[in-house]
Amino acid sequence: METNNISTIATWTGIIVMIIEAACKYFGIEIPHETIVMFVTGVITFIIAIWSSRNPNTMKCLGNDIRPPYDIDTEPVLNDEYECDEDDGC
Repeated sequence: METNNISTIATWTGIIVMIIEAACKYFGIEIPHETIVMFVTGVITFIIAIWSSRNPNTMKCLGNDIRPPYDIDTEPVLNDEYECDEDDGC
């Protein structure tokens, strides 16, 4: 997750908590602030966990850095029968 996303997640967490508390007061439902914060944080953490699972990290310190793509030109050919020249054909 990039650092730019952290501030967005924190902002939306605060906004969602405020909306839930305002809706509860409007309908006369008394729910402690701590319970609402815990619920919203849990939901957002669950969403982040799903997003993180679909997009694994690429941190070098964890051994997940992006490997260079396979370069077919530098790899040796194991069987010369499969090499083709433009003039000879295959």
